[in-house]
Amino acid sequence: SVVEDHSPGRHVSTPDGTVPPYRFYLDLIAGGGGSVAACERPHLNAYTYVMIDRPFISHFSPQRTDPELLEQIHVQRHELVAESVARMRESVLTQDKHHLLFIGPRGAGKTHLVRLIHHRLSQEARTQPELAQRLRFAWLNEDETATSFLKLLILIYRDVSQRYPEEFPAADLQRIYGQSADLAREQLGKSLLRHLGSGRTLVVLMENLDSLFKHMPEGEQRIWRAFVQNHPVFATVGT
Repeated sequence: SVVEDHSPGRHVSTPDGTVPPYRFYLDLIAGGGGSVAACERPHLNAYTYVMIDRPFISHFSPQRTDPELLEQIHVQRHELVAESVARMRESVLTQDKHHLLFIGPRGAGKTHLVRLIHHRLSQEARTQPELAQRLRFAWLNEDETATSFLKLLILIYRDVSQRYPEEFPAADLQRIYGQSADLAREQLGKSLLRHLGSGRTLVVLMENLDSLFKHMPEGEQRIWRAFVQNHPVFATVGT
């Protein structure tokens, strides 16, 4: 939402005093216990931030919203989320690996569901040592796509190296640069499996999976499928 006010003498109170005539941008930034709106001050080429006394909800990017708030506004799909969490938990704790795909139009709540699955599993892991030991996440957002299995491996490894830097050294990514695609794919795949270790499962959260399939040739998809089948340490939640 954008509210513009250029009328003379309009001010908004801020911690550093008052602000000259401004443009008000809502739902841009989350902060503290409420939302933050950016107040543009063109003559200073700067921004000041004003707290709004309400929770922040991003309509198009639920991953930016506090998961506890998403739990509060979650309606109708309680059984679906509970069953999905149970299947992912089973994937982590047993040899039975599940791959879930949520289908629906933009804005139907698919990312909301994925966010809740991630949140609930993460919360359970805090009180269940075995789950915490066995569970690892990789999350590819809607803007990330790949035209080959190697590029997909790079996206996954990059994410886990940021989430678990002590377990998945970023240096392994550097080692594959300059190599042939086949050799790089083999080495990075081995690195991912080696660092994941025995008894762990990588739950891969993938938004806009249809776009990834659209851009990835069928031959590369077959390589991906064979990798997952030959190494049953992956579970997928896709939209």
